[in-house]
Amino acid sequence: MHDNLIFLLCTAISYYIYCGGALKIGYTVLTPQPVNRLSSTIVFPINFSVLCLVAALELELIANWILFLIILSIEFLILFPSDKLGAFFLTLLCILCGMAVNLLLRAAFSLVLRIPLASFSPFDFLRVSSAVVGFMLTGLGLRWLSGSRYAASLARILRLRRHLPFLLWIMVVLFVSLTLHLFLYLRLDYSPLPKLWSLASCLFALLGLYWSLCYAARLSYLDHLHLQNTTLQKALAFRQVQEAQLAAASNQDALTGLPNRRAAQQTLTHWLEQGTPFALCLIDLDGLKQVNDVQGHNQGDQYILTVSGLLQHACRKDEDALFRFGGDEFILLFHNMTRDSARQRLESISEALAQTEGNMPMAFSYGIALRQPNDTLDTIIQRADSQMYDMKHAHKSRQFEGRSKSE
Repeated sequence: MHDNLIFLLCTAISYYIYCGGALKIGYTVLTPQPVNRLSSTIVFPINFSVLCLVAALELELIANWILFLIILSIEFLILFPSDKLGAFFLTLLCILCGMAVNLLLRAAFSLVLRIPLASFSPFDFLRVSSAVVGFMLTGLGLRWLSGSRYAASLARILRLRRHLPFLLWIMVVLFVSLTLHLFLYLRLDYSPLPKLWSLASCLFALLGLYWSLCYAARLSYLDHLHLQNTTLQKALAFRQVQEAQLAAASNQDALTGLPNRRAAQQTLTHWLEQGTPFALCLIDLDGLKQVNDVQGHNQGDQYILTVSGLLQHACRKDEDALFRFGGDEFILLFHNMTRDSARQRLESISEALAQTEGNMPMAFSYGIALRQPNDTLDTIIQRADSQMYDMKHAHKSRQFEGRSKSE
């Protein structure tokens, strides 16, 4: 009686360590929370009661381990309802480890002591010793696993899911093979061959489980890197789009939608460096300030938009370029065009503008400068600007003479 109590106490301690290790790995991999003490307090008595009941009923090892699998699966599904597949995966992991280690020790004891595998009675010292050492080693192993880098690998496998079916199939096959292997424990065979076969089978199951986990962990890590790379590529592409939009916005006039002064300077610099032949037309709206002061800025904006539309209509697609250079100034670049042709186009635009219906007079002055071999950005704009001011002065002189005659 005294020996049975000692056996029972040792078994309880080892099984408590095993249950604690199973819960530890479950909470570490499936949730970011620490082990719930209440769940540990409830799970251990239930499992230990089942263990004692199985020993009292003297059920075969096959029935024992299948019953343990069912009980632990139910408990994990209750404790971790948000990830049922992950809970079943960890159940199989704990059962396989415990089953393989226990059977390995039992086969080693029977081989050393030269007794049959079936000679272990429920409260026999050898059976209790192998169970105590087996559950204790498995529990400590599961606790170590939950605190190592392998726990992160298991969590990654469960999170990405891609290689989880492969692992589950391997683990189910290993469990079935170990379960079928338990038929060896029903024979009173003193030869060493069944014991050696049992040792080999248990080692094969443990190594197969380890290699499968390492293989799946490695592939999951590569998937994780691929996912990170894809995420970074998307973020980079999004940032490039944003930068392109910002660059476009910084080079675009808000009112007309035309490229602005900065874009004009960049294009002019590029054409000058490439030696592109072109005629630069600097266009200045006449009387825009007076329209803004007398009729309001809305009318002034309409003035700008009207001229902008006519100038765009005069541009040849994929050849010429139009920019809003300032408040009342535009730059029009005619690619490979003579001065006379550029003047004719601008005069046609001026006539169309004069005929546009509206409650304000609209006209513009312009200057034309052809690209010269030694031109810079400043020199070509200065030449066009000088001609434009000469025309603007002439327009003002004619307006003054007209008003004088009318008086």
